[in-house]
Amino acid sequence: MRWFAVLAVVVACPLAHAHDLYESWTAVAVRPDGLALNLTLAQATALQLVDSAARIHELTPENFAAVRPAFAQAARELYVLTAASTALAPRSVEVELTDEGDIAFRLRYPPVAAGALKFHATFLRRLGEGYTSLLAVDAADGKQLGWDQLTTENPDLEVRLPGR
Repeated sequence: MRWFAVLAVVVACPLAHAHDLYESWTAVAVRPDGLALNLTLAQATALQLVDSAARIHELTPENFAAVRPAFAQAARELYVLTAASTALAPRSVEVELTDEGDIAFRLRYPPVAAGALKFHATFLRRLGEGYTSLLAVDAADGKQLGWDQLTTENPDLEVRLPGR
């Protein structure tokens, strides 16, 4: 029964909205051409990463362009990914204000060889106690490679990538 509940949450992950200030959703797709990491945060939560003085009260389509570069810089520091004891740097970063008002981060990484792939959610410590992120990692064929509810106390997940 627990497996079914986990599956339901993971399937809903890409469709989920981060309206709960303390919860976020991270979906990772491992593909032959690289990794795709998508993280969605509630707007108020994401603003804590770029506006610690709380000068920005609300993001709108009209003012988002001015803040996008700060979000793009913060995106590079959301997670530390390592494979074969080497830190991975994102190839590209996109940040958007969704129709629901959340902030969606889309990071693309180079392909990773078979073996251990480690995720460390650095952004959770920056946000503070009580914040969580459901991290789900899927292979290109849709097979689930791993998942966990990450917290400030448990910010890490390691999955094994199968050989190609």
